[in-house]
Amino acid sequence: MSAGDLSGRTVTVRSIDANGEERDEALHWDRLALTPGSVTRQFAIPGAPDHARGLKTLVEAVYLRDHLLRQLDLADALPDTAEGRAERAALLTVVAVGAGYTGTEVVARTQRWLRRIERRWSRTNARDVRWVLVDVSPTVLPELGPSLGRRALRLLEKRGVEVRLGVSVAAGDERAVRLTDGTAVATRTLLWGAGVAPSPLIESLGLPTRRGRLVVEPDLSVPGLAGVWAAGDAAAVPDLTAAKLDGERPATPPTAQHAQRQGTALGRNIAASLGVGTPRAYKHKDLGLVTDLGGWDAVAKPLGVPLTGPLAKVVTRAYHLYALPAMANRLRVAADWLWQSVLPPESTQLWVVRSEDARLAVAQGTGIYGPPAHAGRRTRRPGHRAFSRYSRTRGPVSLVRASSSSRARRSWSTSYPPSYSPATAVPSAARTTRKVRWGSSPSADRAASHRCWSRRIASVTPGTEDSAATSRT
Repeated sequence: MSAGDLSGRTVTVRSIDANGEERDEALHWDRLALTPGSVTRQFAIPGAPDHARGLKTLVEAVYLRDHLLRQLDLADALPDTAEGRAERAALLTVVAVGAGYTGTEVVARTQRWLRRIERRWSRTNARDVRWVLVDVSPTVLPELGPSLGRRALRLLEKRGVEVRLGVSVAAGDERAVRLTDGTAVATRTLLWGAGVAPSPLIESLGLPTRRGRLVVEPDLSVPGLAGVWAAGDAAAVPDLTAAKLDGERPATPPTAQHAQRQGTALGRNIAASLGVGTPRAYKHKDLGLVTDLGGWDAVAKPLGVPLTGPLAKVVTRAYHLYALPAMANRLRVAADWLWQSVLPPESTQLWVVRSEDARLAVAQGTGIYGPPAHAGRRTRRPGHRAFSRYSRTRGPVSLVRASSSSRARRSWSTSYPPSYSPATAVPSAARTTRKVRWGSSPSADRAASHRCWSRRIASVTPGTEDSAATSRT
């Protein structure tokens, strides 16, 4: 689904025919379930869209596996000269952005995987690979709390991983990555796992959102739209098990345990709208969080109980098996784990994914969506609900009123709020602030706003959810 007309009750579906050509088809719907999920969160960092590789899809996973093997193959064949050693160091350096679940697990488990297959190379060992894990957060795995985060940090450092907290990427290219602390790291591998953001489809619908996620009722229905439901990472489903904060309940976190159960509830409530059963509100007590760090190392917090080591590993594997649908799938996965513990892992290169197909916008399909539905609307005053939604879905901005003596001379511009951390932003030389002067009529306002949005959309890679480097008007 690439677009939707909710008032006309139609959606546009993009498909690929037998000749490989894309084709858009409009479909009418009686009931609509929106579950587009999430995409990797991106920022307007120079070079990141072209050179960073995500960690979300199977396409990205296969490419990353082949890419790492190729880097080690090339490094193993370099001559022992000054130039060869410098190139070898760059080939054997991996920079990973994001010390949450995705980034931490990928670094920890991939490092261990390379140790088990290091016999593949004659002059290169897994310990020669330099791992650099960076994050603007002050802790590793902040979702698990400071205690388990410190344990995970000590484990990573014990394995030789360089963990740089309070730091992010300022720019990157095919030769190096420049960090916000001023240092440059020569590398050919930049992994991007800086959190998730709702699918851009949600923003294109023009519906009320909460931190970018579609606002829904406890029964997963979309307020004010008959026959429309939403669930998963893209929906801000009220957490009925949590206490209210500032008069409203927090949304359920974008995790698999909620998405799976919301899918069941959504199907049940749609059936109820057809006269089968009765609708019910979604309610699920969070079971906790687990992180597999490879080997017998893991950290977990089931039902709020912190665990580490082999016990946490058993809980992590058990939960993953429990989450799989159907007993047959659980048996297959458990058997595969058993064989992996006995036999050495495979190190065959597949080479089925092209480099351009592994880019974030292509691999995660975010380039098919058009501009947001509210493009062309004037941003409202700070504190207004529309302004709050606007600023949350497109990164940290504030609104500055330049003059107010008359409508014809009123203009607005955006800038960074003082509370915004510069660690996630591009240096000030790369920032831009645009200003739009509104005309004396609503049509002139809309035209000015449309021109501003056109420039904004053209300057951002398709699929970018947050912009920490470019201000918006």
